[in-house]
Amino acid sequence: MNLSLFDYHLPNELIAQEPAAVRDASRLMVVDRKTRSVTHAQFSEIGQYLPTRPRFFRNNAAVLKGAHIRATLHWRQGRVPTTPTC
Repeated sequence: MNLSLFDYHLPNELIAQEPAAVRDASRLMVVDRKTRSVTHAQFSEIGQYLPTRPRFFRNNAAVLKGAHIRATLHWRQGRVPTTPTC
């Protein structure tokens, strides 16, 4: 995967500094993959963009900061562990 595909300019004023007072009033960007068109809406309107019977999956994974730091140190020292060391 070419990671440069994820590089883009995002002005600071477009980055939310705090959550919306009304949660479903937050902004929603909808991309139509067929036409490549972009629509801006509110999250409360998400239902009109979903299929008739959508499937939702909950991601309950957590990131362990200490494990990431340890893996980074191993990498920098040229010792990439074959098993996770937490």
